Amino acid sequence: MSKLPCAGLIAVVLSTSTTIAAEKTPDPRLFELRSYPAEPGEIVDLLARFRNHTCKLFEQHGMTNPGYFQPFAGQPPAAETLLYFLVHKDAATAAKSWADFRSDPVWVAVKKISRAIS
Repeated sequence: MSKLPCAGLIAVVLSTSTTIAAEKTPDPRLFELRSYPAEPGEIVDLLARFRNHTCKLFEQHGMTNPGYFQPFAGQPPAAETLLYFLVHKDAATAAKSWADFRSDPVWVAVKKISRAIS
């Protein structure tokens, strides 16, 4: 797995404030759209890391994983980009989930191993 700079990971946070007509209650959930560009030739390793470790750790730390995608081939740098959504209860919960995830001993070990491989 390649060493990716923090700046390479782009997150867009979408907060829903719409109401359901029948209930008229706000939806406080926080939706994150994240883009993770891999180094050339490293997307297979990145996808394996998410499949084998990261997605499960996100769930353990209260983050919902509704979808993972790759852009259409032929749209550079589509072949080396992972797009995914995470859903959080709210902004405070998102901040806590990310802090807990980043300090999780399993994540720290997986991250260290994947960076040593590159």
